[in-house]
Order: sequence, then structure tokens, then C-alpha cells
Amino acid sequence: MGKRIQLAVMLVFILSGLTGGAASAQGPSPQETWVLQQVAAGYTADLWEKFGPEDKSRHLRGRFLEALLTGEMSGFKAHRRGVSIKNAVIPDYVSLRSAEVSQAVELQACRFPAGVDFGYALFKKSLSLDGSIIAGMAMFNGMKVESDASFNQTEFQGGVFFEGANILGRVSAREARLTGKLGGQFTNLQVGSDADFSQALFQADTFFSRMRVKGNFSIFNSVFEKQVFFDGTEVGGDFNGINAQFSHPQAPVYLVNLKVGQMGLFTNLKSQGGISLAMAQFRDLFLGSTDQAQTIGYKGLTLDYAVVERVLDLRNLHVDNISAKKLTAKDLAFLDNVRVKDEAHLESSTFFILMLTKMAWPQTGDKVWLDEMTYQAIHARDNVAEEKPQDWRKLLHLLQISRFNTQNYSQLESYFQRRGEKDRADEVYVQGKRRETLEKWWRPSSMATFIFWDLLAGYGRKPSRTLWISLSIVFLGMLFFDPKNFDPSFLGGWGWLLNGDPTKTGVIRFFLSLDEFLPGVDLGLAKLWQISQISFGTLLYYHFHKIAGWILIPIALAAVYTQFK
Repeated sequence: MGKRIQLAVMLVFILSGLTGGAASAQGPSPQETWVLQQVAAGYTADLWEKFGPEDKSRHLRGRFLEALLTGEMSGFKAHRRGVSIKNAVIPDYVSLRSAEVSQAVELQACRFPAGVDFGYALFKKSLSLDGSIIAGMAMFNGMKVESDASFNQTEFQGGVFFEGANILGRVSAREARLTGKLGGQFTNLQVGSDADFSQALFQADTFFSRMRVKGNFSIFNSVFEKQVFFDGTEVGGDFNGINAQFSHPQAPVYLVNLKVGQMGLFTNLKSQGGISLAMAQFRDLFLGSTDQAQTIGYKGLTLDYAVVERVLDLRNLHVDNISAKKLTAKDLAFLDNVRVKDEAHLESSTFFILMLTKMAWPQTGDKVWLDEMTYQAIHARDNVAEEKPQDWRKLLHLLQISRFNTQNYSQLESYFQRRGEKDRADEVYVQGKRRETLEKWWRPSSMATFIFWDLLAGYGRKPSRTLWISLSIVFLGMLFFDPKNFDPSFLGGWGWLLNGDPTKTGVIRFFLSLDEFLPGVDLGLAKLWQISQISFGTLLYYHFHKIAGWILIPIALAAVYTQFK
């Protein structure tokens, strides 16, 4: 009993020294006396439990709290567990600006109507404001915490500022609420471990720009009602944006120049204004929906100059516009059930393996840009586990609907050649040349090229086409070139031609037709065949036969030469 009286007397003297000056008339409150008793004993001082729910019965003065945390009370020493206060109401402005706090601090479920200023303060141990409500400004800029900092379920009703703060341990703000109009400013915040903002609510513009987080960063299941910026932030571990919601109707989520050492997880992330990942860097990047029955829609998706070291996985997405200019995906780029409505820009992008399954591209106009896109392997199919024989034509279709560029066709042709699929390579080459020719179809030279070099020889890749046409004409000529029209003196020596043997007659008809068809070649029969003895119909066919030979034979020779070349 004597020890309790001694402790009470000591606390009265401590508080009397604390409340000097203008506040001396007030004296120590029972609440403050009790808090010192609890802190000295290493217990949590829960004012609700001790003094009831009334706000006035739970008041602590701001100056009291400042002195308690900074060790300014002479003769008082907090327990080694630190200072733990719960359900207190501190109506005054609390300023620890540039102060040093040596013990761990827990201010749980407390209320700060006037706000707090911890700017440039040094906390040698942990800091926790879990469940507290800060109605005024919350200033943490330049603050340093040499352990963990916790703001779980904390509500910031004014602005909250963490610019340049340095948390050597972990930052946790799970289920925090930023409801003030001034929003949140976390620019240049440095975190030595993880930064967890999961399931939080942000009702004003929020800036996570140029942060440095050595561990993981999470906004899992968080809601952002206004603009948010992550530009220039570096995360050593994973960036978890799964199920995050961004409600601004116009502005995209700015993840520009974001650097993530491990995985960027943005599955089921919803954003009305789209997403910008321009110049971002990831080891792996996952974006879209994991549920085939649920498609995630974005106005725009920007991946310009982004770099993905391993897996780029975009699935079940519906975007109005996608821009991935100079995107680099160094391993597998997997696009599954991605539907692009208006425009797709993949110019100068680089892929190692590009897998396209169930893709839908803009079908009208030059809305797909693939200029200078490169890859080591590319596949397009309906089922990722199975490639059907005609699936490769989806790649050809992609080139056909894209803005014309000869390099796109040349690269796909080379790819099929490397795989030993010559027929596919030839088809790509022909389609590319045909499109190049028909780009200016109104020119006579273009029409001539299309008719004589495309249709007849497949731009040199289909010489057999010319051969079969030529043989058909030669066989047709056998019906018109009758051996009876040979010079009589010639027939006199070849009486067997007149005895009606069908085999011998057929052979002569074939070689006579061939002799008439081949330009510059003399088999000795054409000059003995009397054109003056034939009918008008045969005469017309004769000229067609000769002209066809003059056209088809040079084309056939050119096509054969192209094959050897």
C-alpha cells in the first residue's frame, strides 16, 4: 500500500512539472495519472475499459502525450515494452516534429481531432496507430522509424503526408481509410521490408510516386476513388494489385516507370480509366481475369517500352486500345482471350515466344500496327494445349488485317522456313507480295503483275501452277491440231499416220501441239502443218495457243529460276 502511495505522489510531482506555465492551473487529470501507472507497469492503457465510452472521460492532453513519448518527464521511465495507449481522445494538436522517441509506441483506436505532426521525428523502435482516427492533418514527412510502422484500420480524415519518410522495417496499412479531400502523399517513401496497403480505401488523389520498397508491395482488394500514381516506384519483391479497384472515370492508373523485382500481380484489377505500365519493368507480369467466364474491361492498356524478364500473361481482357510499342518480353508472352476493339499498337516490340489464343483484333481499317515487331517463335490457336493444322492461318490473318509492312510478312516467312514448313512460308510470301501489289491496284503494271506473276506463278513460289496450266493447254491443243493437215508430201512418207492407229495419232497430236506451244523451240512438226487448211475456229484457237506459249513459258522459266535462286 505504501508503494502505491509513493508512486502516486511521484506521478503528481511529474505531472505538476509537466503542466507548468499556461497550463499549470489545470493540473494532472486522473486519466493521465492512470496512463502513467499503466505505462510504467508495461500494460496497455485502455481508457475505454477504465473510464467508459464518453469522449471527455478519455481525454489526454497533446502536451502530455508529447512529453510521455519523448521522455521529457524527469524521473519517469516507461517500461521496456514501450508506450501502449488505447481508445484515448487527444483533442490538442500533437507535434513530435524532429523529436526522438526511444521506446516502442502503440496508439491504438485513438482519436486525434486536431491532427498530428510526426514530421522528421526519429522512432528508435516500432510505431503503431492501428484503428486510430486522425481528423486533422497527419504529417509523417521525413519521419524515420527504425522498426515497423503500422496503420491498420487507421482513418485519415484530413490529408496524410509521408514524403521522404524512411521505415526500416515493415509498413502495414491494411484496411486503412483515407477520406480527406487532400488525399495521400507517399512520394519518396522508403520501406526496408514490405509495404501493405491491402483492403484500404482512398477517396482522394493518392501519390505513391518514387517509393523504394525492398520487400513486397500490396494494394490487394483496395479501392481508389480518385487518381492514383505509382510512377517511378521500385519494389524489390512482388507488387500485388489483385482485385484492386480504380473508380476514376477518365484517368488511368499510372504505373509508369514502375520497377518490380519479382511478380506484378494485377489479376482481376478493375480500372474505368485504363492502365498505363509504360516503361515498367517486371520479372513476371500477370494482368486480366483468371476466370474464363469473367472478362476485365479497360479503356486503354499501355505497355510502351515495358520490359518483362520472364512471363507476360494477359488473359480474359477486353480493351478499347492497347499500346505496346517497344515492349520487350524476354521469355513467354501469353495473350489468351484478349479482345481489342479499336486499335492495337505493337510496333518495334520484341518477343521470344509469343502465344496468341482466342484473340480478337480490330477488323476494319489499318487499326493493328505490327511494324518492326520481332519474335523467335509465334503461335496462334484456339486451344493452348493443342495446335490444329489450320491454326497457323490465324497468324496470316493477323498480318492481313494489320497495317501493311513487308517486314511483317518476311519475318513470318523466315519463321516458317526455320521450322521446315516450306508450304506455309511460301503462302505467307505470296500473300505479302499480293498485298503489296494490290496496294496500288489501279496501276496497269500492278494489274499485270497480279494476273501474270501472282495468279499464274505465285510470285515464283508456285512454278508447278504454270506447268499444269501449260500442260492443260497442250492437251487441249491435241483436239485442234489434226495430223491430216500436214503437208501431203510429208504424209506420203508417213503413211502409218493415215491408217487410223489412235496411239500413234495421239502421240503425233501431242508433239505437234507442244511444238506449236513452245516459243523458240523447233520439234520439226509445226513447220509441216498447213495452217491454210484449217477451219476458222481452229485458226482462232491456234493464235490463242501460240500467245499462251509466249506468255506461260517465260513465266515458268522465271519461276523455276526463282526457286534455284
